[in-house]
Amino acid sequence: ANSLQRQKKFKQAIDAYQNLLAKAPWLQDALTGMAECYLKLNQKTTMLAYLDTQIQNNPTYVFPVILKSRLLTLDKKYKEAIVLINRSLAQQGIKNTTYYSELGKLYSLTGDKENEFKAYTKGLNQNPNDINLMLSLASNFERKKDYDQALGLYKKILSINPRHNVSKNNLATLLLD
Repeated sequence: ANSLQRQKKFKQAIDAYQNLLAKAPWLQDALTGMAECYLKLNQKTTMLAYLDTQIQNNPTYVFPVILKSRLLTLDKKYKEAIVLINRSLAQQGIKNTTYYSELGKLYSLTGDKENEFKAYTKGLNQNPNDINLMLSLASNFERKKDYDQALGLYKKILSINPRHNVSKNNLATLLLD
C-alpha cells in the first residue's frame, strides 16, 4: 500500500489499505496512509464516512476518532471536532490522554483558553506524567503569562526525562527572559 501510494496510484493504494485494515483495524499508519490517498483524490468525505464506520465498529480504538478530528480541523470545523472528541470520551468512558491532548489543541485553535486548560488538566489527572500534556499545558501557561507555572512543568518534565530537549530549551528561554 505504501509503495502504491509513493507511486501516486492512490486508488490502488486505498484498496490495499482497506484490505490491510480489514485484518488489522488498529494499524495507525495504514489508516493515515489511506486518509492521505483520499485527500490527494479530493475525496475527504469518503474517508470521513470510512472513519465513521471504523469508529462504530471499533469503539475502543482511539486513533480513528483522532484522525477524523484532524480531518475536520483541515476544514476549520473545530466545533464539530470538539463534539466528536467529547462524545467519544463520554460514550466510551475511555480515559486515553490522547483525547485530552487533541481536545486541548482544538480549544486552543478556537481561542478558548479556559477549556484548553481544563482538557489538559483532566488528561493529567488520568496520567500525571504524560509529557505531551505537560508541554501543552506549559504552553497554555506561557500564553497566559503565568511563567512560574510553565517553569514548574518544564522542571517536572526534565525530572522524568532529563534529555527532553524541548523542555530544556523552553526552560532556558523563560529563565533568560
